[in-house]
Amino acid sequence: MHTIELSNLLNNATVGAVSGAFTGAITGTVAASALKSLSRRRLKQLLSLEPQQKRGHRTCALIRNGHSTPLTSVYAYITIENDPKDIIEPPPGYSAYLKPSHPSKVVEDRLCWSIAGNPPCIDIAPEENQSLDIVEISSDSNWLRIPSESGWEMCRVFLIKKTYDATIKIVSRDIKAKSFRITIDPFDRSHPVSLRRK
Repeated sequence: MHTIELSNLLNNATVGAVSGAFTGAITGTVAASALKSLSRRRLKQLLSLEPQQKRGHRTCALIRNGHSTPLTSVYAYITIENDPKDIIEPPPGYSAYLKPSHPSKVVEDRLCWSIAGNPPCIDIAPEENQSLDIVEISSDSNWLRIPSESGWEMCRVFLIKKTYDATIKIVSRDIKAKSFRITIDPFDRSHPVSLRRK
């Protein structure tokens, strides 16, 4: 009789221990997942875009990671609210992916970063700014050009010189994509790129 009771007690203790360990593991997993989700949300909130003053013919924006966690594999995409008829042939000596022979809107096409080699993808350390190339505006001709993920040697497109609304989307392995609405105004001599407020 005592042997059966002892066996039952041991079985109940084993079941309780296993159940407790399982519950603890589930609770820990849920808590870790919630914490990671909260961190990712905060990381996205602290990602910002600040258009810069025109330098020479080009304008860029600073992308800031205001969080204490690094952003890895960061890409930038641009969508421009252009009419396909705004696309022009590249001037002599220039190349572009989009041409009047195959006109289209610029939709989520990759940009390049301003650092050496103009890479399409970088990491952004905590509290770091990285410069993103956005547009070059000709001073003596009627065009503006947008770089591509290949850099400035093979541009995305040449457009007639007029004001465009656009969106920059930042994508990273660490957060959901974040979009910034901008205006490209080639007639603004100091700040051709500005944020559009909601």
